[in-house]
Amino acid sequence: MGKVEITSRESIKPSSPTPQTLRNFKLSLLDAPNRDSKIKTIDTTNLLKKSLSETLTRFYPVAGRIKDNLLIGCSDEGADFLEAKVNCPLSEVLKQPEADVLNHFLPQDYHCCKSHMEVLLATQVNIFSCGGMAIGVCMSHKIFDGSTIGQFINGWAAMSRGLGETPQLTKSKCITKRFVFDASNIALLREKVAKHSCVDRPTRLEVTSALIWKCAMEVQRAKSGSFRPSFASQTVNLHPRMVPPMPEQSAGNLWWAISISCAGLDIKNLFILMDTPQRDGIEAWVTLDEQDMSIFECDHELLTYVSSQS
Repeated sequence: MGKVEITSRESIKPSSPTPQTLRNFKLSLLDAPNRDSKIKTIDTTNLLKKSLSETLTRFYPVAGRIKDNLLIGCSDEGADFLEAKVNCPLSEVLKQPEADVLNHFLPQDYHCCKSHMEVLLATQVNIFSCGGMAIGVCMSHKIFDGSTIGQFINGWAAMSRGLGETPQLTKSKCITKRFVFDASNIALLREKVAKHSCVDRPTRLEVTSALIWKCAMEVQRAKSGSFRPSFASQTVNLHPRMVPPMPEQSAGNLWWAISISCAGLDIKNLFILMDTPQRDGIEAWVTLDEQDMSIFECDHELLTYVSSQS
């Protein structure tokens, strides 16, 4: 991959000041304990700066700073905005998207787990040699959960189009890889599960997550010679499930952990599922210990249903 060179850095403040009555945004009991980890997401510059400034007016806590881990001082100090040049075409990255490569398009001082940066939002606009663009965004998990980061990005995009409204990781080396399950393979997997279990109509999510979990447990058996008890938790967006439903723009972390069974699954053992661009398949981004990944990615049953991986 080509070199990524930062060409400018500035602070973007809200387009209008936050009212005095909204200057302190208290953190809930769910938000305060969170490590200041960053949610990462990968997505022409004066327009982006202006629209970001307007978006920060609506999401005013993001332009503030955390005080004593108890509240956010909505001081309108702004979000960091970086520009970078990449000396390769965007197509080169899209052909084989890999986590280690994509990390270069994120603000480097912000997205690592040990970052001590005070800003709650940092963006990096990457301009490729072909003229293509990719925007990397890092936001503090102290204030926004996955649902709200999506709302923020959508709001910023709408503003840009002129639409107006709109834990400490272990020291072992971890690897993140992408596994793609296309629609036909998911259908075969659902058929197999329905035939050999009491679940008549398992969902795409159920069969894909179950397969990944099963293969991860096979890794432990390969290493120790026996199965270890395992625990899984699933993060669910609770915004629309509240009574009454909460607005999608609500800030804060609302999550529901579902316990599957007892044991200690290290936090490095993480997988994130999302729709493929065609929305009929599933992409799984799996993070495992380097040694575990070397076993996991060769699992015969997994490879039976994976259409591609990187």
